Amino acid sequence: ANDGASWSALATLPPVFPSTLVTAGSRLLTSTARGVYVSNDDGATWSTFNGSGDGALPTLKVQNLHSNGTAVFAWITDSNFNTILLRSPAAAAAWSVVTPQSVSSDSVDQVITAGPNTCLRVGNSGVKYSTDGGVTWLSSSGTSGT
Repeated sequence: ANDGASWSALATLPPVFPSTLVTAGSRLLTSTARGVYVSNDDGATWSTFNGSGDGALPTLKVQNLHSNGTAVFAWITDSNFNTILLRSPAAAAAWSVVTPQSVSSDSVDQVITAGPNTCLRVGNSGVKYSTDGGVTWLSSSGTSGT
């Protein structure tokens, strides 16, 4: 509310140690070794945000989260050590894979959102970007320099 000028402690933490905390609108979300948890009341209570059926997280060990306010991005590592990037609407847990096909075995270092539909994905194969919320990905053609 005041651009980080003051801070206050959360009332409670999720039942599992959180590793990443993001905001999506008025919601708080955190990644844990047991999936994603969400709070709708500034951290007073927490519930799972793992989805179900076809929209469920394929594994509950979520390495990191990022949000653009309307969507949440999570990345996990599968049993073959492939990094998988997933996206869910912030309003309801319905996860879908948005990993660029050409880099399914690539390591994800960071996902950065720049607006409601634009995101960058940095991995050891370089930078990929999406302008449609992670549905399609393109390679960056930028040059490196100092």
